Amino acid sequence: MNRLANENRNASHCIVGAAHAADAQDAIQSAQKGDYTAAIAGFRAAAAHGDPVAEYELGLIYANGRGVPQDYAQAADWYRKSADRGNAMAQFVLGTMYETGLGVDQDTVRALGFYRMAAAQGNPGAQSMLGLDYAKGQGVVRDYAQAADWFRKAAAAGDAIAQFNLGIIYAQGQGVAQDNAQALMWFGKSAAQGNAEAQLDIGAMYLNGQGVAQSFPQAAAWTARAAAQGNTSAQFNLGLMYANGQGVAQDPVAACALLTLASTVAGPDRTTITSYRSNLASNMTPKQLDESQALITEIGRVGMLQALHLH
Repeated sequence: MNRLANENRNASHCIVGAAHAADAQDAIQSAQKGDYTAAIAGFRAAAAHGDPVAEYELGLIYANGRGVPQDYAQAADWYRKSADRGNAMAQFVLGTMYETGLGVDQDTVRALGFYRMAAAQGNPGAQSMLGLDYAKGQGVVRDYAQAADWFRKAAAAGDAIAQFNLGIIYAQGQGVAQDNAQALMWFGKSAAQGNAEAQLDIGAMYLNGQGVAQSFPQAAAWTARAAAQGNTSAQFNLGLMYANGQGVAQDPVAACALLTLASTVAGPDRTTITSYRSNLASNMTPKQLDESQALITEIGRVGMLQALHLH
């Protein structure tokens, strides 16, 4: 429970929003039908008249390579035009591009400037990113109190990443009084939106009795939700629970399957996970190993939660 999550929205948007000009309205309808040639023509016509929504939509088109070759530099140009006209979403996305150096020269100071513009208009993604920058001391002097304030603003607006990060802040007592109950509440809000990291941390809190009565079944249930989304840490933790019979019936076949899945993703913990899996497998029969492989196949076919339930 020691990592803050990042917003990741800089080039993955769908065509959204609405423009006031008739050209932009027609363009949106064309984009929704997959006719990007017509959409681009309509957005360009509206953008020529200074429509910030059309400019933003053109940024999305170039960022996603819809009907044109993907071109982050062109995307940044269109986002900048829209941002200069006060479009908060364009300001936020342009901030992420400057922070990561995507289509522009990396410039943390400019990124912060765009985040502040968007945050002042209530954009939760920008507020969340400001919180992250203050928490990490990225482009600003590290200030956990400021980080907590920005995370709180974004979290109150329903931003799942900010809710998770605010949970981390409360769990660690950084910039706020340490408060496991608050941490659990914000993790819960984020988890309810499907955030696997938050689900994993709720599982850990139940496992350790941190801010809540210890409950191995609850720990296993929350960890399973995160594991089902492909979170390798959750798959590893759930594998250990099946190996030790914590919150679930002891089951080396399920444990081996989960540890195998967790070990297939490259990362700093892969060696540790592989070692646990090897130790477990060395005490299993050939039949159990075959059953474990079959369970992995079934997980891929029907999903982890259903496969484990039917196993």
